[in-house]
Amino acid sequence: MINLWIYGAGGFGREVLWLTQSLRDVISVKGFIDDNAELTTCDDYPVHTMYAEDMHCVIAIANTSARKQIHSKLQSANYINIIHPDSTLGNNNTIGRGCIICKGVTGTTGIHIGNQVVINLNATIGHDVRIADFVSIMPGVHISGNVKISEGVLIGTGAVILPGITIGKWSKIGAGSVVTKNVGDNCVVVGVPGESGIALTVFPAYRQAGRGKSEREHP
Repeated sequence: MINLWIYGAGGFGREVLWLTQSLRDVISVKGFIDDNAELTTCDDYPVHTMYAEDMHCVIAIANTSARKQIHSKLQSANYINIIHPDSTLGNNNTIGRGCIICKGVTGTTGIHIGNQVVINLNATIGHDVRIADFVSIMPGVHISGNVKISEGVLIGTGAVILPGITIGKWSKIGAGSVVTKNVGDNCVVVGVPGESGIALTVFPAYRQAGRGKSEREHP
């Protein structure tokens, strides 16, 4: 039995708690870790601001830059993957550490998933897709074969990525967008077909209630 701590007591953290109920034979959730010192409980589980270096942990925060920031201070944690039993992953796929794969996800074959990747409800991933570290794929996204998704990318709900596309580091794909051509680093893409907007150079840090309001730039 794995004693698990969930980092992040927000909405997605509570969804991950729900996900673990399908894995209760192997995972026992002990509580939440959160930077908000005013939180003491979440869904009847304790919330702490301190953490042990060797604890089993998953970072339940969809914000890609915030997830990387938290990972940088918890590098010694024992990150585990949370994979819902109603997801379907085919042959010859590789998955890193600290990933969250939600109910209804389908991945075919030859897929590489990096570390600290979130793949949300009912997303589909085609053959030979490469997903780098700290990527978030929101519910109902459809990714065609031979797509490359670089570090820190966020793909919004219901977006479609056509075959062979490369999406650059720390870019964001708007909900419902259809990506038909390659996307550079630090870009925002919206629309059908997707149009690349102004390049981003600064990403907001973790800005939820009770957390800092600073900004930091990614190299």
